[in-house]
Amino acid sequence: MTQGENLSSKVFGKVSQLVKQYHALTLEVEEQKTEISERNQQIETLNGQVLELKEEVKALQLGDAIKVSTGSPEAAQKINALVREIDKCIALLNQ
Repeated sequence: MTQGENLSSKVFGKVSQLVKQYHALTLEVEEQKTEISERNQQIETLNGQVLELKEEVKALQLGDAIKVSTGSPEAAQKINALVREIDKCIALLNQ
């Protein structure tokens, strides 16, 4: 084997190795993109659950306030706040 053939063989081998590494890294990137997408979907689901739970907490707190102190200013304020929120929702639906 001549020196030129030897050098050519080494270059070809290194290029081949780089191509293999490129394909492996491309696969890894795609897997990570898929994982990120799945995690983002999980985050959205969990954020939805958090919002639902916050609304449930509000409702339970209002119920407790009404049970404990019927006619108290705190209960009246909470009821008024809910009525305003309902009125806003109705106004948005009517648009």
